Amino acid sequence: MRLSALARAAEGTVYGEDCLITGISCNSKSLSHGDLFFALSGKDCDGREYIAEAIQRGASAIVCEAPFDCSLPYVVVKNGRCALAKASAAFYGNPERELSIVTVTGTNGKTSTCHLLAGILKNVGVPCGTVGTLGAFAEDLCLPTSLTTPDPPELFSLLKRMKDTGVKAVVMEASAHAIYWQKLCGIRAEVGIFTNITQDHLDFFGDIKEYAGVKQGYFRSENCRCAVINSDDCYGKEILAKADCNKLSYSRKEEADIMAYRECQNANGVSFLLKIKGREYAVESPLFGGFNVYNLLAAIGAATALGVSEQEIVSAIPTLQAPEGRFQVIPDASGAKIVIDYAHTPDGMRSILTALRPITKGRLIAVFGCGGNRDKTKRAIMGEIAAEYADFCVITSDNPRFERPADIINEIEQGVKAVSASYIAIENRRAAIRYALSLAGDGDTVAVLGKGAEAYQEIGGIRFTYKDEDVIRCLLRKR
Repeated sequence: MRLSALARAAEGTVYGEDCLITGISCNSKSLSHGDLFFALSGKDCDGREYIAEAIQRGASAIVCEAPFDCSLPYVVVKNGRCALAKASAAFYGNPERELSIVTVTGTNGKTSTCHLLAGILKNVGVPCGTVGTLGAFAEDLCLPTSLTTPDPPELFSLLKRMKDTGVKAVVMEASAHAIYWQKLCGIRAEVGIFTNITQDHLDFFGDIKEYAGVKQGYFRSENCRCAVINSDDCYGKEILAKADCNKLSYSRKEEADIMAYRECQNANGVSFLLKIKGREYAVESPLFGGFNVYNLLAAIGAATALGVSEQEIVSAIPTLQAPEGRFQVIPDASGAKIVIDYAHTPDGMRSILTALRPITKGRLIAVFGCGGNRDKTKRAIMGEIAAEYADFCVITSDNPRFERPADIINEIEQGVKAVSASYIAIENRRAAIRYALSLAGDGDTVAVLGKGAEAYQEIGGIRFTYKDEDVIRCLLRKR
């Protein structure tokens, strides 16, 4: 594609001769020969510092936000982040214009809501893809993604591949960081879903007001035609009051467009009365926990907004399963239940442990840690919650990244000690899971939390192959 065409899409001005562009990159280290390099500034860096490296690696042209002396053609734009998204879309033929896109944002429930909505759409014959924490998936596509919401060059490449394979709808997670960095600029989703806001990412956003404001600001008519909003969340109520697009509300506590009430949790899942715009249906789902009822309601609301009939939605509900690593149950011959879940926030931990309590006859044992180089303030809080709801805690390592695992564990311990002394700290995650399983007997539940389906453990900046499910199954076989 010609530089001039990409400059038009990015609303920029070309300086120097027009040239052929064979790729787009915003990372000088992974740039390929012939790429258009976007020199973007971050919170702690200036993208112009990497222009020399980009030129050395073979960039054909540069995009920046101000004129400068350069040996290559370059493009000046007002907003580098939006320009990157719009240029990436144009480079891949604007696949977003031929797809029904649904975005899901919120602290918890994004992955599960995407998975459930995709299940409903596939059930009614709509070829559907998903993009998020677990990767990118479509009928014949299964690819890892670098981030929950990939950077625009990767994202639009994925959307094009999905469109080319016959996909008609894509349900994707929209992280707070993606919204902040304007990765979705130019995409007008058919539906935008808001799940909830609880404490997370305060290391980046500073406080929950700033964090919430980023997510709330997404729900404008320029970004989504219809907003499906959790009205039980105080921040969701604010979105319902302020958003200028079409809106549907969902709730487990009060009147809303989509409602669940008279819930009955049991060993097989949950049953409840579902009300869709005043019409009532009795439904049963194999999913567990009130948090999954919220995820179901969000998916039902989005399916309704997309035009799926109520009868089709209701018939799909009993077939919908949780995604890998979300309330994933592994049975044990001893009679114990082992559950893997991605819960890595205070609210996520509370939700999973309160869901497990009524279906646990014996002891509830929680194995968990906290990620390094992330929000430190939640560590003691998560320790308190685990100690409050579990009978015994095994504190271990999660993804320590560049922090000392012992330091993270010590911060978690402060919260556990404030509530209970029934715990042990075992830094090695495999050893911690082994110890927890050795304690479990008939009727007990072991909740292994924090990593879900992640296939790595990041220690000292290195990602080692590791998966909770593989470790658990190996230990059970040996036992």
